[in-house]
This record gives sequence, structure tokens and C-alpha cells, in this order.
Amino acid sequence: MPEYFKVLFPEQRDLFVDGIKMGQTQQKIEIGKGTYTIKLGPPLDYRPKWRRPTIKDTSFDDPMVLTFEKNPGGDT
Repeated sequence: MPEYFKVLFPEQRDLFVDGIKMGQTQQKIEIGKGTYTIKLGPPLDYRPKWRRPTIKDTSFDDPMVLTFEKNPGGDT
């Protein structure tokens, strides 16, 4: 069965899963069950630098929600 997650960020950004562009922030992403490294596209003005969740037991109506914050200081 597919799993779903969504990344929240104040701006629309490209979203990378294990280095592959999978969509953009604020979108529900369909993916297989597993552990992934999730990062946002440039600029590197966000924190944390990445997340590594194990995505399981989700549904389209109840995706895993991951939040990145704006880091005005940039890559610090």
C-alpha cells in the first residue's frame, strides 16, 4: 500500500527525497513505506538541514507531516 507525507514550509520549494526531486512543499507526496532523507531545494535558508523519517501507517487523508523552518541566517 502507498504511504503519504507532506512537507510544510513558509515558501514553496522543491522537495528532494534521497536526492531525487519528488515535488514541492505543501503537496501530498505518495511514496512506499520506508526511511528517507528529505531536504528542500535552495537557497539553504531553512532548518533542519534535512529530516530522516520512517514513513509508515499513513493514508492520503492522514499523511505524515514534516515541518521545516525559515532560517534567515542562511547556512549556519
